[in-house]
Order: sequence, then structure tokens, then C-alpha cells
Amino acid sequence: MAQGASRPVDTVASAVWSTLVERHGSGMVEKRVTVTNVLGIHARPATLLVQAASRFEADIFLTKGDVSRINGKSIMGVMMLAAEQGAEVLVEAEGEDAQAALDTVAELLGNDFEGRL
Repeated sequence: MAQGASRPVDTVASAVWSTLVERHGSGMVEKRVTVTNVLGIHARPATLLVQAASRFEADIFLTKGDVSRINGKSIMGVMMLAAEQGAEVLVEAEGEDAQAALDTVAELLGNDFEGRL
């Protein structure tokens, strides 16, 4: 009886694990980036970041402190980060072009936007 009782749990655990593996295997990548812009990510840099993120099919999420997994393609979401100079931001991308999206967004966050405005 104990063996029969453990099988549904094993099946559920296996299904959950498979889902996690599929999600990770679907092209999810992440990177922590430190904001270097003296003024942080204010309106103009946020606009550039959202425009760059929107060029990709991948879903892009940004996390800083208590503000977690905001849509990197949303100007309001990026502004909500209130990412000041020195802030650490976790960038996550998932999808076909996730690595390219991650590289682009991470580069923007880690660079001084002021020279590009």
C-alpha cells in the first residue's frame, strides 16, 4: 500500500520537474547588471531600454529589490524600478532570441546612457 501511495506523488514531482526543465530549456537566460549611469534609469534611458527590448521576440523581465519581474518592454514598468546609479538589476530573457535580448539590455543598463541621448 505504501508503494501505491507514493506513485502519484512521484508522478506529480516528475511532472513539475519536467515543466521546470522545459522552461529552462526553452531559452531562459539571466544576468545581474549594475547601473552605471550617474542619473540612473530615468525617463530617457528607460525609453531607450524599452525600445531596444521591444525589438526582440523574447520576454524580458527586470528585477531590482522589491520590484520583481517587471516587463522590460513596458515604459511604466521600467520607470517603476527607480534604478539609481550602483543599483543591481537582474535581467531575465526567455524565448527564441533570449541571449541576444539579454546581451542588448544588459549592455544598455551597464553603460552610460547620457552619451546616447
